Amino acid sequence: MEVKIFNLIYILKYLNNNHKLKKETLFFRLNNYKSKIKTDWDQTYKLGIKLKVFNENDNKIQITSQGRTFYSMSKNNLNLNEEQKKFIFKNGILNNQSFESINNFLKLFSKN
Repeated sequence: MEVKIFNLIYILKYLNNNHKLKKETLFFRLNNYKSKIKTDWDQTYKLGIKLKVFNENDNKIQITSQGRTFYSMSKNNLNLNEEQKKFIFKNGILNNQSFESINNFLKLFSKN
């Protein structure tokens, strides 16, 4: 199943309203929220961790300031707007060790 960045909005929606949320509670809510959404919530969750829009500590999940900013930019849950795309690229992917191969590729185009 394909993982889409805009599905992070559903996770951030829950985290934005809670200080911390247990992982089991989050997944229960996600799986019961909209059955029409066909996504792998576990992979979407892992992507959110890699992009640093939320973090997990002792089985509790908390939105990061970066995640709060990304969520506040959303106008709808169906598509990312250009501002969100740029934000995720600049703040979630560039110089992030979780995306080392992408960053190594981009370095090929930088000036020496």
